[in-house]
Formats: sequence, structure tokens, C-alpha cells
Amino acid sequence: MLKYACNCRRWALEASVLVGERTIVIAKKGYSASTEVINIEKGKKKILRRSLAPEMGGIEVSLAGVPYLFEPGRAKVFLDGRYRGNMPEEGKSLKIANILAGEHIVRVEHPDYEVKEASVLVRHNVTEDVRIELKGKPGKVVVVTTPLGAEVEIDGKKVGVTPFNTALEPGRHRISISLKGYKTEIKEIDVTPNKPLTLNISLSAVSHTRRTRPVLLWSYETGDKVWSSPSLGDIDGDGRLEVVVGSVDYKIYALSTGAPVPSPSLLPWPKFKHDAKNTGLRTGTPNPPW
Repeated sequence: MLKYACNCRRWALEASVLVGERTIVIAKKGYSASTEVINIEKGKKKILRRSLAPEMGGIEVSLAGVPYLFEPGRAKVFLDGRYRGNMPEEGKSLKIANILAGEHIVRVEHPDYEVKEASVLVRHNVTEDVRIELKGKPGKVVVVTTPLGAEVEIDGKKVGVTPFNTALEPGRHRISISLKGYKTEIKEIDVTPNKPLTLNISLSAVSHTRRTRPVLLWSYETGDKVWSSPSLGDIDGDGRLEVVVGSVDYKIYALSTGAPVPSPSLLPWPKFKHDAKNTGLRTGTPNPPW
């Protein structure tokens, strides 16, 4: 004969078994089993009352994806919706013991990070590792320039003009600010989760100095290669500049530029080719080669 009854915390079983020594095992999911050997006598009833100890385990919660500016002590840990403590300030893991074996939900809340949940299966006499990766909330970024109206580009994308504000994901970003007539400013910023950041930038005006290429005003072709350095001077005293140059064609060319002499004292006519015969020689042959 076998009878079984159960109500919440208590349950009963009645059975007819053969006389003699019998091994009785009492087991229930989530509880530690009870095993014992008893002697069954003919015609006698044996009553057993046993309390099963629930299977217990634990968890160790740690955080991942958290930058160095994170304040771990502000992170609250909940188990199945019940508050179980804050993460340690030094960033170490949080241990929670005496948890019934089975599946549970761990939730972490931090004012600067998105709420994150994780499911964990707790086993008897085992401390389960629960690693939760947090994602920071966007930080508000404000860009103000002097003068206003500058174009703002963030991470290569044009987003608006100053004054400008937006929410950016935590981490490093590249901001470019440009305005016609001013030098482009490029800034690297680090956005902290859920924290504001204001950039006040004074733009520098671009210089309007233009670079010009040399312009050839006039030219003259000699009969052969030029073999002396051109000289400037007022040869005939007319107040106009002449260019004098020698050539391999045995000629000396005096070319009028038509330009006025700035000051006669600034451009006295020098002795050409060193001596009276214009040899250009300081020693040796007194006459030119021609």
C-alpha cells in the first residue's frame, strides 16, 4: 500500500514494504536527500519524521566594461528583485551566500549606467561567478564658439552649427569645428557616462596675405651664353637704370630698363671686370683673351 500527501512545507508518504532491513531514501528537488537503513518488523508500523535541508549555494558578482572613472560603490545589486548590497568601492566582486539552489535573476543598477540583468543557475555547495557588463548612459556635450555659426563635425559626420549640443556615447570622440575665414579647430574629447561636457572655443582668423608668383617683365637674348654676373647702374647719368652683362660672343650688353634710379648714391656705377681693360683678372695676363 502506498499513500502520499503534500502541503507546502510538509509532505507525507505511507507505504507497505517487506519485513527486514530496508534502505529508505527521501529526496525532493532543491533539498538535500536523506538516506538511512531501518528494520521493518511484521505487523508493526514504522513512522519516520525527517526534515530535509534545502540545497544552498552562492554567487560572486563582478562588473565588466567599466572605465577607470566608474564609481563602483554606487552600483546596487539585486537578487530576484531584492536588494542584496552595493559593489565594493575598490571595484572588487560582491559575494552573496545562502541562496536556494535553482535559477535566479541578478540585477545591477547604477545612476550613470543602463540597468543590466543576468540569469544564473545556482548549484548546491557551489559559488557561481556572475559577470555583468555595464553600458554607460550617453553624456551631454555642448559646443560654443566665438564667433557663433561654426560648422560642427563629430567623428567625420556633420551634425550642426554652434551653439550646438548633443548626447554622445561614452568614450573618445573627434570634433572638428570650421568657419569660413577662420582656422579649423580639431579636438579629441573623452565622454564620461551621464556627465556633461562643455567646449568653449575661440576661433582664429585666417590671414588674407596672398602669395604671388614672380612675373617676367622683360627679357633679352644675347648672341651666346652669359659669362658674367649682370650689374645695375646709371651708365649715362640720365637717371635711369641700365643692366650690363658680358657674353661669350665677345660682346658686352648695356640694356636700358627704363626704371628710375632710387638714389644716385645707392647705385654708383662700379668698375666692371676689375681693371681698366675689364679683364676680371687680378694677376696674370693683363689683356682679355680676345
